[in-house]
Amino acid sequence: MHLLPWVLNIIAFTPRYFAVDFDAKWVFLNTVNYGGLIEIQISYIIVHLQILVYLILSYKLIKKYKTLLLENFSNASLLNYKWLFQFVTIFAIESFVATLKNIVRFSADETFYFYSQLVTSILAFGFMCWIVLKALHNSELFRGVDSKLQLVKDLIKKDISNNDELTNINTQENEKIIELKEYMLSEEPYLDPSLSVSSLANEMKIPDKELSVLINHYLNQHFFDFINEYRIEKAKKLLVSIERKEHTILEILYEVGFNSKSSFNTAFKKYAKVTPTEYRKKQ
Repeated sequence: MHLLPWVLNIIAFTPRYFAVDFDAKWVFLNTVNYGGLIEIQISYIIVHLQILVYLILSYKLIKKYKTLLLENFSNASLLNYKWLFQFVTIFAIESFVATLKNIVRFSADETFYFYSQLVTSILAFGFMCWIVLKALHNSELFRGVDSKLQLVKDLIKKDISNNDELTNINTQENEKIIELKEYMLSEEPYLDPSLSVSSLANEMKIPDKELSVLINHYLNQHFFDFINEYRIEKAKKLLVSIERKEHTILEILYEVGFNSKSSFNTAFKKYAKVTPTEYRKKQ
């Protein structure tokens, strides 16, 4: 499928270029109105259609990546899909400008074409600078996520088709959920800021897939939200604790497993409907 545009280009150029002798090739390449050749126009149309398809597929992959992060990790700093969205969006804008430039190319206005080339080049340079600066200031963005991770909906489909070990959850889900919640309350694994489905499954000595399906499917919560709910409940207790009245909100958020004030405030307001400061004052 990736080679299809190339094949279509070869087919378009074969009759008047690849299938003729050297002299005919030379005449073809030295055509005065080069942009007016139907083969060239077809080639540009194919290229821009290919870019459009890749952009659509890229947005779909980013959406999948975001879901994978929410289903498997509790650390908000790992939710770096936003920069990927920015990356693709900036590239889409650059591609749109380049498309306009190439439309102008087939017109007779050479001056306008020159300035459109200049604008496209400046945008391309800015795009490359942005990527470099993003990489220098946010090295954690390029920390990989296991390529073998699967969406829970795909695991469920696989379970149905293959009748594998996940089917055991269907009859034991309530017991497993009770066991999971008891473990969360007694052992408080959510206090670990780097907690993931994999590390929690290792602690509980159950398969990763089973735990992921249990939380994301049967509890109908992303792992990220499931863990944050426990962290916020713990934070609410600490915020009103007499022993912790001298502790700052920053100290408490680190203690309950968060690693940034912004992610803590966002999560706290989501579950408590007020900010941590407001909650403390009310209590």
